[in-house]
Amino acid sequence: MSWGGSGKTQFACKFAEENRESFWGVFWVDGSSRERLRQTFSQNVSTVGKVESNEKAALRWLSNCTKPWLLIIDNADDPDLDLNEYLPRRWRGHILITTRDPLYKSYGTVETGFFEFQGLENNEASFLLLTAAGQAQPWTSNVRGGRAIAEVFGHLALAITHAGKTIRQGFCKLHEYLEYHKREWERMRLRRQAVKSLHVADDLDVLTTFELNRRVIEDRANKASRDALQVLDTFAFLHDQDNGIRFDILERAITNAKAENRQQLEQLQEEVQARASRPPPPWSVWYKDILFAILASFTRTVAHPCYLMYIIRVGRESEDFDSDRLRAALRQLTQSSLIIHNDKSDSYSMHPLVHKWAQERPDMSIAEQGVWSEAAAVLLYSQIHLAHVAYVRDCQQSIEQRMRDKRMARMKPWPVFDSGFNKEKALMYAKFSIVYAQHGKWDEARRLQLAVRDFTMQVLGMQHATTRRITLALSATPFHLGQSDDAAALQKEVLDACIAHLGAEHHDTLTAKGILGESRYLQGRVSDAKSLQQEAVSGLTKLHGINNEDTLNAIDGLGRTVLKLYSEEDMRESQRLHRQAVDGMIVLLGRTHLRTLIARENLCQVAVQTGDEVLLKEAHETMLEVLEMRKEKLGKEHAYTLLAMVNLALVKSGQGDLEGADNLIHQGLPIAERNLGPDHVACLWARYHIGKIWVKQKRWEEAELHLIDCTERQRNLLQGRGQYHPDRLGALIELATVHHARGNMEECNRVVDEALMGFEKVTKTYEHPIAKKLKADRQRWNDESSKLARTGPLVD
Repeated sequence: MSWGGSGKTQFACKFAEENRESFWGVFWVDGSSRERLRQTFSQNVSTVGKVESNEKAALRWLSNCTKPWLLIIDNADDPDLDLNEYLPRRWRGHILITTRDPLYKSYGTVETGFFEFQGLENNEASFLLLTAAGQAQPWTSNVRGGRAIAEVFGHLALAITHAGKTIRQGFCKLHEYLEYHKREWERMRLRRQAVKSLHVADDLDVLTTFELNRRVIEDRANKASRDALQVLDTFAFLHDQDNGIRFDILERAITNAKAENRQQLEQLQEEVQARASRPPPPWSVWYKDILFAILASFTRTVAHPCYLMYIIRVGRESEDFDSDRLRAALRQLTQSSLIIHNDKSDSYSMHPLVHKWAQERPDMSIAEQGVWSEAAAVLLYSQIHLAHVAYVRDCQQSIEQRMRDKRMARMKPWPVFDSGFNKEKALMYAKFSIVYAQHGKWDEARRLQLAVRDFTMQVLGMQHATTRRITLALSATPFHLGQSDDAAALQKEVLDACIAHLGAEHHDTLTAKGILGESRYLQGRVSDAKSLQQEAVSGLTKLHGINNEDTLNAIDGLGRTVLKLYSEEDMRESQRLHRQAVDGMIVLLGRTHLRTLIARENLCQVAVQTGDEVLLKEAHETMLEVLEMRKEKLGKEHAYTLLAMVNLALVKSGQGDLEGADNLIHQGLPIAERNLGPDHVACLWARYHIGKIWVKQKRWEEAELHLIDCTERQRNLLQGRGQYHPDRLGALIELATVHHARGNMEECNRVVDEALMGFEKVTKTYEHPIAKKLKADRQRWNDESSKLARTGPLVD
């Protein structure tokens, strides 16, 4: 059992050939239709048995034959065929059935009852290709090229054999085949060479068998077959290579739409109530609202129809999910092995070659491809996974480019909606961007969010809540990319709009203050961050109390900022705030929620800074759990997983496990530099801590070179305070320690001066505790240097 072209018939023939001595007779019949079964039973069985030339006589003769025989029923794929009618009543032999229909598995009686072909192994596929192509041995230099071709065809035996024959016949060389295949496929598409006949199937290549299978479904012309063809066209633009397309994705496309409609109604009611409590809007605001309503209505009805499978569209309109009807459509496709059903996960997948054919089959126009890629996007955007989103986006971009190339793009209904961009597409892009951001794909998230923000700014302006929300979402992208200046500028724009249109005590205003405070913290503007976050915590607590997610977020952010002030009182206050945030989030969100993990991680930083052994022990257990949960939820290479590795390393360093800390950071840093770039603020921060660990280990020479490089890069790359950013000031202190240890007091004093100047710029009105300690250290170092002036450096 498997896809067409996987080698089922060849396997059956090979089995018969190798076991010929075990059977008195081997009989082959064609199970592709009732007519072909009757013909081949008459030709191949009745003739040998010397009985009447019909299938009933042939079956009676086989049933009564006392000698061992093998009956091969090949290509038993017709779903309307009752195979029981063509099985001998009394078996004195063996029957081998090849089929694409998984229902026929029930006929098996040996071990599991069936064997499912999954394609050839890499080496097997390569050797089959090279043999079919007539390539002379040894094949060492050709194996790689053979593997590349085999992968394109999903390791299907028939497709590989066909490719080999093409090479043998001189149409191209082995190394030219992939380009040749691409050109032939495109020529076939341009000629629209769809298959119209079911005859001479033995002479057709594997792609043609897919066409024939689709034609069979199309010719049934019933409700299930029409649904099946729409499911096939939609699945063609979904990514299915990892875990398949789960059935519940289709179900949630209906149930989530119903929940979204309720949510939109509630938001509309809230907006109406909010407007009623505010003074009448200025004429310009009123005009934009009316214009947006007119344009959105126009594009919904004319320019942007809702492309969805009919069965999903009906379910959304009736708010009732007809699972039986959908299962019937899927059954049509599994019968033909155009898709494969995984019973365990209740998911559906396509062979890579079927997937390519379904997406680019000859009689599907570029316009139709646009329709069905849009259908896939609409299906996914309420409940999607990154792999699907990325695949659909790639398909859409490719199709749109080909439409432009062929001048097939639709006329724009209104200049403000460039390229058909409207309210529904804006919502889709916004949701896709959330998925990209959650998976750490911030560059792609930013591209989508920029499109949405440009649209909302143009038709709504910053005074509208939708524009402010997407702007805040957009600001999170440069924030995570280490571009804190860009993030802060966007957040400040939102905060100013909130104050102007909502007032200083509104929820949105207070939330914007807390978010901007986090960017000020990342910029190293600790005093500004503290002021904003204190206002946010105070206001949100008055509005909602402590047990509110936005309040707890603001409390957690304030705790992180207060910790940077470094006094004992501030450290105690930071610990209190983080404890409050963690306890609240555990109750509200759960212990392993991603936001709770951030708060727990922040609490561990208090332990690192205080150096308290009891707190460090607790922090070590917490960070181990945080790291494992992030690996499970986000993946081993996600930025937040790598961040947890560094914070666990800092705890280990605080406990004296310097080697373990060093190994952990070096394990994650190359991945972070590859994914984020070596100049990302987090990568430079990790490098600073490597230098700090080496200072503790007294690896003076390595630490000196490392910290000189680190501080120079920080000078030019850190946003916000720039050369006086707290991360750089910390690295300068470690570099000064190294210079003192190596007896280079001139450089030591120069670096200390630069660091102290930075603290003066940052604090202005008070002396920072670290600056005070650094002054004392310098005095001590200079005293020691004077005493040891005649004895050389402290360390070689």
